[in-house]
Amino acid sequence: MAAVDPYRLCPCGSGEKYKWCCQKIEAQADKVQRLIDNGQLDGALTVCDEGLKIDPCNPLLSLRKALVLAHRKDLAAATEIVTQLLAKHPTHPGALEFQLRLAILGNNPFLAVALLQEALTILPQENWSALAHTTEVLATQLFHAGRIPAAIEHLALAMAINPENSDSTASTFRTIESNPGISPWLRNHYKLLPVSEGLDPSKAEQFNQARNWADHGLWSAAAASFDTLSTDCPEAERNFGICLLWLGDHEGALEALRRYSSRVGVTPDSVDLEALCQLIAAIPEEDRVDMLQWIWPIRDRNALQAWLTSEPLLHAEGTEPIDPADPKSPQVQVYLLLNKPAPNKDAIQNPDDIPVVQGRLLIGQEIAILEAFDDGRLDRLSEWFRDRAGPGIPPAHPKTKRVGRASRVGLALQSEKLFPEGIAPAKMKQINHLEAEKIIQEIWPNLSMPALGQRTPLQAAKDPAAKLNLLAAIRLLEQAGPSGKFALDTRSLREKLGLEPDQEIDPNSDIESVHLSRLQTIPIEKLDDQSLITLYTISHRFQLVHVLERAAQELLKRPGLLEQETPGMRLMIFADLSSLAMANDDTAGALAWLDRGRTEEPAAHRQANALNWDLLELRHRSASQTPEEWVPYLATIMERYREDRDASSTLLSVLVQMRLVQAVPSPDRPGEMYLDTRTLQAVLAKYGPRITTASGELGVSATKPNIWTPGSEAGKPQAGGLWTPGAAQPAAPAGEKPKIIITGR
Repeated sequence: MAAVDPYRLCPCGSGEKYKWCCQKIEAQADKVQRLIDNGQLDGALTVCDEGLKIDPCNPLLSLRKALVLAHRKDLAAATEIVTQLLAKHPTHPGALEFQLRLAILGNNPFLAVALLQEALTILPQENWSALAHTTEVLATQLFHAGRIPAAIEHLALAMAINPENSDSTASTFRTIESNPGISPWLRNHYKLLPVSEGLDPSKAEQFNQARNWADHGLWSAAAASFDTLSTDCPEAERNFGICLLWLGDHEGALEALRRYSSRVGVTPDSVDLEALCQLIAAIPEEDRVDMLQWIWPIRDRNALQAWLTSEPLLHAEGTEPIDPADPKSPQVQVYLLLNKPAPNKDAIQNPDDIPVVQGRLLIGQEIAILEAFDDGRLDRLSEWFRDRAGPGIPPAHPKTKRVGRASRVGLALQSEKLFPEGIAPAKMKQINHLEAEKIIQEIWPNLSMPALGQRTPLQAAKDPAAKLNLLAAIRLLEQAGPSGKFALDTRSLREKLGLEPDQEIDPNSDIESVHLSRLQTIPIEKLDDQSLITLYTISHRFQLVHVLERAAQELLKRPGLLEQETPGMRLMIFADLSSLAMANDDTAGALAWLDRGRTEEPAAHRQANALNWDLLELRHRSASQTPEEWVPYLATIMERYREDRDASSTLLSVLVQMRLVQAVPSPDRPGEMYLDTRTLQAVLAKYGPRITTASGELGVSATKPNIWTPGSEAGKPQAGGLWTPGAAQPAAPAGEKPKIIITGR
């Protein structure tokens, strides 16, 4: 019997029926696959070559040969095989996808982008779904290469060309979109401008065709078309630059977008595009600072250790691998090097009282490593370390290793401070605000910046031609509040530089078309109900904390509006407000928001949302309280939902996320997993409640988790779904084996 149904699609990925594609070499293909499955790669190559003598450039054998070569890390030979295949079958979807995959494996995302554009141009649209998964992988590689706008658009493209299997892609997409650590200029979805009035009709048709191509992901073709139109209208120049941005060509995008801005002058859009350009521009060599490691052998470990434990300018951080990317990397002790001893939390009055981290000291078994930026501090720290470590290290010059690079401007604006344990959140917030004020008034205005032609803002303010660059630079500064927890107030700085304040966004504007960085200028209290909902939804989606809190609190002032929304809207609002409080280290405030949310929730929604409120509180408590405080609360929740299958299943997934329950492979049942509850039991036994309730379940019994899992009934032996070592094997339905095994019960 044939291994593949003759009338099913061919496994070579051609999109044709097996019978009319590769069935004639079925015997060789099956043998090759068996050899690959058994790890016999040399034999698989031999059989491939034998089959290709019978049917040269057969797609299935060619691709399997290329796959074997790729497994052997011979990407050049694999690429040559696929190139030969495409010469004979230029529109073969499987070959085009594998060619793209090989470029990604070769860590060449920019080649992969070009190959993807070529494949989308060649293939009929109904075959694009074959490229969806590889497009998602390419997006991830673009993200790690620092091409964030391109990564976002490639993820959107992957979802668009295969919407039926886009769950994992959507998760990655949302993760990037909602990351407040990424600038809103990089996360913003830039829209292409429409054709300008007065453009020649034939050129207007070309313009609209290019927009249509771009809307379908054909950015390379669209860019080429917009480029030919750029001399006729600035809108084409801008669209050309945006398409290059989506292709990951930052250098080309910079040139095109800055040409557009010079043509249209200072507008809100051109200022935002210049801010984007300043973010994606390569750091000039004169503005680069190396992070170096100076490495000494340890000569007297006892003497070195004695100094480490007594030095007031060191703060022990625990252990970590020397190379986090290497799972076999040896562990080292990590110490932060401070500019002053850590003070008592009650002695702190201003930012200068907080120690600043100058570098790190890594102590291994045989070596000591001093790590710092080479902007003058490394030489200073090295002299200090040699003097203090004494006989612990030899006087010889250390080895040098470069481990990173940063912008000199960025280093001047950011400093890592070590706040003492137990400092009040309000005091920390006050210190952060004072530090921000110092940056605005003293540091930033006097920094020489590449974006201003190596002039300071005070110097650039005297040049009218530098206004666009200066406005963009100050807008970037405004979004750079400490840890993204608040926006910087630059009104007085703008006055000093002769710059007008940002214009307030018209509350009647289309909120969805406003740049993410400008949403904070919307007068929220003037928005109508639907616009307010839209603003809140966008700020929640992108985690724009400066806008989110204001929008959420304005919604709470409109209870009638909330009554019209879904039951989850109120929960989401209070969850956001409590999470913002937690981000500000205000646990009491976070729990107060949750209490208010529960109290104000309509009776009709309380049962549906009860578990969600409890799990939110559990997460906040476990993140900020000692086990003695939050574990009894966990035990209470487990008791409360022990009879509820759906709730127990949800709680189980949360316990897995908290690593209190772990999924581990079964040692003697391949393909099955244990749900190991021993950590949960130990935590409950040590910190759980000691008082037994009237039901007899809370207290000692809480140390034996009774959580519903698939195939079980609460309070009864599990059948077919769970097995615990030492217990009788439960009866399973005929022909079915247990799928989940729980250890330690």
